[in-house]
Amino acid sequence: MQLFITGTTTGVGKTVFSCELLRRWRRQGKKAIGLKPVSTGDRRDAELLAEAMDGTLSVEEVNPAHWDIPAAPLVAYRRGGKPLDLDFLCEHVARFCRRYSHVVVEGIGGWLSPLAPGITVREWVQRLSLPVILVTRSELGTLSPTLATAESILASGMCLRGIALNFHGVMPGPASTTHAEILEEWIGVPVFSFGGEAGFPQQFPDWLNS
Repeated sequence: MQLFITGTTTGVGKTVFSCELLRRWRRQGKKAIGLKPVSTGDRRDAELLAEAMDGTLSVEEVNPAHWDIPAAPLVAYRRGGKPLDLDFLCEHVARFCRRYSHVVVEGIGGWLSPLAPGITVREWVQRLSLPVILVTRSELGTLSPTLATAESILASGMCLRGIALNFHGVMPGPASTTHAEILEEWIGVPVFSFGGEAGFPQQFPDWLNS
């Protein structure tokens, strides 16, 4: 299984989810690795992915394209950084997908984060042709951006395999406990949770273990 992990925006838990999925796969004996091909600012996300797979890949292999400026790659490039090479990124991912049966490819920012002139995460994923999992936080106000992002993914012709609700730091309430029901009703894809404290059980679906 090879998946692209995107989010409604930055900081919603893409790395937390990717690391948890990676650990689950590896505990089951699967040949699994995680990639964070593009990053800006620090490389902490790539370091966490490398740790989750016990150093199978180096941080540089996990994250080959990095800019020090903490901004969208397009902004980093326009402030004097190197341009993003989409062909290189696609081949980098494809090479590891040929070598490993289970691959998590974590995106940067949200679904429409600009990577280069005329190119967002969406165009990158279209080139990769990987099924997508959308990560979002299960907090008040999440429905509109989550629905908008999910509809954009589907409209782009990509396969949206599921929506992962991040419950880390979320208090139980009428909104947080009904998001899954509403999202499944409107989008028609599996919705599951992760990162919950007491009262929020982990609900990874069985198909993610295949």
